[in-house]
Amino acid sequence: MNQFIIAFRECLEAALIVGIVYTFLSKSNLHQQIKRMWYAVAAAVIASVGVAFY
Repeated sequence: MNQFIIAFRECLEAALIVGIVYTFLSKSNLHQQIKRMWYAVAAAVIASVGVAFY
């Protein structure tokens, strides 16, 4: 149960950071950087899953 709580907290923090960055980029009309941000999020998820199974 403790591991679930830690993982949930880390995911919540990551989502908060992504949300803040997305809001900043959106308000600054930086649409190309928003696309790059989503690529970075996808790469981070893939890397995290890869490390978890390694």
